[in-house]
Amino acid sequence: MADYDKVIAPGGSGRIFISVKTDAYFSPIVKRAEVMSNDPENRLTTLQIKANVVNYVKIAPPHVYIRKPGGTIQEASATISTDKKTLLALEAASFNIPEKVKYTIEEIKKGKQFKVIFSHIAESEEAYSGVLILKTNYKDKPRLRIFVKSRFE
Repeated sequence: MADYDKVIAPGGSGRIFISVKTDAYFSPIVKRAEVMSNDPENRLTTLQIKANVVNYVKIAPPHVYIRKPGGTIQEASATISTDKKTLLALEAASFNIPEKVKYTIEEIKKGKQFKVIFSHIAESEEAYSGVLILKTNYKDKPRLRIFVKSRFE
């Protein structure tokens, strides 16, 4: 998301405010924003933001691909883990493709590690994508997202 000073006097300066949502990241990231102006010598400038995102709740992988090669239904999974001292509790908040995919949440290590298993249930071979949103008991990380996509080969 960005906000900026709309008018800057010739020779003057202005401010650009850019924010980056880092929910789905837990490693170094680089994001870019293009800034257009009416300056004939500098019509386009690229700003770069670098960050090392440290997340105490990790989802690996954050994007799950369900493959169905040759008619065989295959499952895919994501692991959720935390380094925080407070035990993690998960609860389903929403899932927007329940007619195509079912999921189960298994607690692997009490309050520290979970496995979310996704299985294709639709008869159609149309590609789909969706997101599972989980509520947590962490006030500073109230929701987690796992993106689900299909690939038919």
